[in-house]
Amino acid sequence: MLKIVMNDYRKKHEQKMISIVDELVKTRRELQEIREKLHLLQSGHSSSSKAMFSMPVPTISLFVQYNGLFNELCDILQTITIKELLIKLRQLTGIPFDHPIYIRVLSVDGLKTLFFLDNNLDRTLAFYNDKLKPRMILSIEDDNEMSDIQNQHQRTYESDV
Repeated sequence: MLKIVMNDYRKKHEQKMISIVDELVKTRRELQEIREKLHLLQSGHSSSSKAMFSMPVPTISLFVQYNGLFNELCDILQTITIKELLIKLRQLTGIPFDHPIYIRVLSVDGLKTLFFLDNNLDRTLAFYNDKLKPRMILSIEDDNEMSDIQNQHQRTYESDV
């Protein structure tokens, strides 16, 4: 009985949090659109700005996670290249440019690794449209974490032999 009550409470709490996050994402997008419009008006492109407002900029909302501590929901343009994304993520997290990093894409619940963003830095996120879904997690990993993962796989393989 207690488990049923706890599960009901957990489901209600999760639904409430999901609706709050969805509202925040919507507000953030609206704010981003307003900023773009303001920037265009300030730059003096008022005659061409009407044409630009009719074209929506494709974005995707993804969580960015680093070391399990930094976790932020970001609206990322789907036209951004992997190289530009790496630069943006380094700025967000404060990772120096001389440290190699890898981006692991996790499921929405964060329990399953779906794929790694590859090393082709000229690809855009639009390339991953069929794989990337809103609110997935981009987990940033540095060389130390990747070597730990490789060592674990190697140890598992050695124990199987």
